[in-house]
Amino acid sequence: MFTGDAEKESEKDSILNHNVNLKSDVLKVAHHGSSTSCTQSFLELVQPKYSVISVGPNKNNSPSTSILKRLKETNSKILRTDICGTIIFFTDGDKLKIKTEKNQSFTE
Repeated sequence: MFTGDAEKESEKDSILNHNVNLKSDVLKVAHHGSSTSCTQSFLELVQPKYSVISVGPNKNNSPSTSILKRLKETNSKILRTDICGTIIFFTDGDKLKIKTEKNQSFTE
């Protein structure tokens, strides 16, 4: 799921209130993991196995500790570009394979 720049208000008004199945294996966390998005309700609905945070050197206190805590509480594996480098997902429609620039590898 690619959330773009969705903030808490967008999650609630455009997503959560429409009673749709949002479960997703991969979540691209909005706003570089800032505290303006990824509410607990949203994460409970999406249930991401992997959460990708695109973030560079920590100049704006991103990702926020509250977002990291929420993601950990949902048992989502957190992948950050500042730690992993480029993150690439491969799928055959059944299995998910992840490789990172820093030679980390995961298979689901």
